[in-house]
Amino acid sequence: MTVNGATSTWSGYNHQGKVGLLVALREINRLMVENSELNIDEKLELLAKWYVAFESSREDFDIYTKSDDVVIPYSRHQVKAKTSGVNESDYAKVLKPRTKNNEDGTITVTDGFDCTGVGEDSRYLHVIRDINLTGWSNPYCVQLYEYPSLHGAAAKSYCDFSSVDADDDEVIQMGLQQLGSLFDTKTDIERKIIWKDLQYQLSVLIARGHRDGTIAELSFKELYQASLCSEISGYDSDRFQRSILEYWDDYLEENKDNASFTDEMYARANKYVQNLTCLQADDLLRVVRLMHPNESAGNRNLNKDGLKQVVLKVISEVTQQLEDAEYIKLDSPSSSLILTTITNLTEEDAGSSRVAANRIIKTISEEGDVASLFTRSKIINKSLNSPFLGLADVDPETGKIAGKDYEDISTYAPLEFISADNAVVELNQGAV
Repeated sequence: MTVNGATSTWSGYNHQGKVGLLVALREINRLMVENSELNIDEKLELLAKWYVAFESSREDFDIYTKSDDVVIPYSRHQVKAKTSGVNESDYAKVLKPRTKNNEDGTITVTDGFDCTGVGEDSRYLHVIRDINLTGWSNPYCVQLYEYPSLHGAAAKSYCDFSSVDADDDEVIQMGLQQLGSLFDTKTDIERKIIWKDLQYQLSVLIARGHRDGTIAELSFKELYQASLCSEISGYDSDRFQRSILEYWDDYLEENKDNASFTDEMYARANKYVQNLTCLQADDLLRVVRLMHPNESAGNRNLNKDGLKQVVLKVISEVTQQLEDAEYIKLDSPSSSLILTTITNLTEEDAGSSRVAANRIIKTISEEGDVASLFTRSKIINKSLNSPFLGLADVDPETGKIAGKDYEDISTYAPLEFISADNAVVELNQGAV
């Protein structure tokens, strides 16, 4: 499994997404400079006619204008993130045509650059290694994209964003400097926030496009206005969407060289992430709350390690068909299991386990929607396998557990904590 390829996972956090954002920002800057005589309203009206669209052709993204639904391509871009690709054969599917004879006598072009509507000077290949197309078979006249110079260095025809952390100043400056003097006064923190915001918007857009079967396109006006924002949105749902997408990207990076992380596992987890981040605000906030039953209702943080080490791990490894509507509840032949982001419980640390049990009892006894899902279920966490009620504090004088009568909680309290590994085994026993 590799996260560098241009696959159906398109994300604003991976290499292709960063390339698409960079090219769009450069084109916005070009239009602003070439039309400097226009006032800001006229410039926005112009930008509203320009788009960056992902997977609208056989290639990765297009830049085009659109008026009254008439699309006029301006440039087309194929992204190849081959970590060792330096030979002509590594790029043959882009540079050379390949055809297939159909049963009805027609011929279908399966490989080669999609030149429909774009001139020879507007067909670009993006690579992450220094290569030279001179002497190569290139009937489509595809050219290497030249990246902007940075810190006075010479421009170059390759750029490996995938080797640079998403927060790295080089990536951010290379992207945002394309918007010119507008960002000269921005602090490093503001630049990072803006870049993250743009990546987030792109990721959600493409996830929805995959879900709905639509083209993921973003107008230059939308992109420009989004880049003016200097603060992360105050809405928790927006922040959680950003975090989920970012942690998913981290998870892919951690597993890119993991031979046991199969394409099927990737597809299951990717579908889950896409559906989760496309939820309406209230629904997403509820899911995040349910994933953190050991936290107070006012908690507004998403447990990064828990999402990766429990939720994404289980979702990717469970082979049965999951019900998207539940998001945290999975059924085995014998019981229901609840996905949480709890990572800090171990048999050796009885104190932390006891605190978590008490908090969960308090949560399900006071929050009706939690109780309705958690009743007689198993709590999936990273490591702990233990009966549930046995961990909770029992008041020696009143016999109450976590301040509740045993009879009041025994009918709905979870059965036990179960580790992510054991949960996968139990759930896969019921797979069809």
